[in-house]
Amino acid sequence: VCIVGVGADCAKKRTRVKMDNWYPVWDEEFEFQLTVPELALLRLEVKDKDQTTDDFAGQTCLPVSELRCGFR
Repeated sequence: VCIVGVGADCAKKRTRVKMDNWYPVWDEEFEFQLTVPELALLRLEVKDKDQTTDDFAGQTCLPVSELRCGFR
């Protein structure tokens, strides 16, 4: 989970690994302090963790200014 934006807003957090689960689950909360939220993007990246490598599975970037509370 990353925030991409102006230098002061860039941050990266890592969730715990969910083993043997084909669907990504985020049961954790993170707080990011943003100075320019209108330029910030929330980047979610999913990796398939193996014993040897963490293979890239997918990602999406969402504008923070467009995020709304609730499930969509």
